[in-house]
Amino acid sequence: MNTLSRSFPTHVIFFASPSYWPNPEKINDSFQSLSSSLRQALPEQDAKILNFYLATNENDIEKIKAATKNELALFLPMSGGVQPLMLAMAEHFSFVGIVNAYLPEMHLPFEKSQELLEANAHPSCTDFYAKLRMNKKPVFWIGSEKSLRQHMRAWQASQRLKHAKLLKIGETEPWVINSCRDPKIFKSALGVEVIPVTRDTVYQEMQNLQQAGFQSKAKDWKSKSSSVEGLLDKDIEDASKVIAGVEKLLEKHQADGISMSCFSMIQDIDTTSCLTLSYLNDSLNAVGACEGDLEAAVTLYLLKALGADFVWMANPIIYEENYIDMVHCTSPRKACGAELSYRLLRHHESGRGVSPEVRLPEEQTVTLARIGNNLTEMMIETGKTSRITKAPTCHTQIRVNLNNVQNILKNLMGTHLIMSYGDFSKDLELCSQFLSLKALR
Repeated sequence: MNTLSRSFPTHVIFFASPSYWPNPEKINDSFQSLSSSLRQALPEQDAKILNFYLATNENDIEKIKAATKNELALFLPMSGGVQPLMLAMAEHFSFVGIVNAYLPEMHLPFEKSQELLEANAHPSCTDFYAKLRMNKKPVFWIGSEKSLRQHMRAWQASQRLKHAKLLKIGETEPWVINSCRDPKIFKSALGVEVIPVTRDTVYQEMQNLQQAGFQSKAKDWKSKSSSVEGLLDKDIEDASKVIAGVEKLLEKHQADGISMSCFSMIQDIDTTSCLTLSYLNDSLNAVGACEGDLEAAVTLYLLKALGADFVWMANPIIYEENYIDMVHCTSPRKACGAELSYRLLRHHESGRGVSPEVRLPEEQTVTLARIGNNLTEMMIETGKTSRITKAPTCHTQIRVNLNNVQNILKNLMGTHLIMSYGDFSKDLELCSQFLSLKALR
């Protein structure tokens, strides 16, 4: 399916009053010029999905309604006196963003921004924004090129999540007591399709593999590792069969990711899914969560849909001081645009299978997040990484220094958090609004 690379149209509607723009040709020329400038200000992939419309009267409003779906629209007033038209248009959309194109931070041509100021576009923006806010209508203030990109990125990510398909392989492990287990709730709350499949379906795919289907993966894991400790080649090959089997299953269902009841699988076939989850979360088109944690899976997906190049599900060890340690055996091997050093070891808890111990980047800003509380809230926090002395717990370990650890405790919704390198806090706040989740900061 690969919804992680899918794009969804964004409508940009210009509003101009003939009282300020009595010459129709001049309105159209400015409309075309501003549309072109907006396209040039955005990355190519974002510019391609913009649909531009011009509204100067009620007939235009009806035509635009007929041509668009009631999702998100960006309103760009070109003059004063257009508030009634904007109100009529806003009824059609679930979300509205106000583009203040006259502001210098929008980086549009100076003469065009001055033209909009002269035509009184600014009171239209503030008056309309205030009206929608008082009417409890979702409305977003966009006053810079950066803000425009951020809103578009968050909209794309939330729409990708709403169209995603995840496989629930086996049942959620019994100790994961705070993760929603019901596929119907994922569909109704987020739009995500969750397809339950048995662990046997993975094992069947593994049995049907040709050697070339997994040996190249095993060779890659072994050759790139700094050391292999206490493992035979067969151990790495067995763990790599899980990768290849899951890939086949994802392809068969045209799915975007998995949650795996991994501990149950260890009992079944004496190997682990740690390499599989690391591999999927390193890929461009899929995610993987362990222990059957579906809420972790959708959070992994959302951060990757926002453009994070590292998404990791881990257990937080929470200290009284303002830091936590993130630990788990499923870390990806790439972050911050670079390949990371790692060792291959036995899985920490079971002493079986194969798990990577990855050396994660230090002194970097990270985002911690989790969608939870029966898919009604999203916890969002940022911090900075630092090295720790290795503790006798899951192999990959990193410390995250926080402004206030009490925020983690106040908003904690489970034993798993998702960590990404970079500050995605504002993006996630916007996604929360688009997904009707309460953002917890």
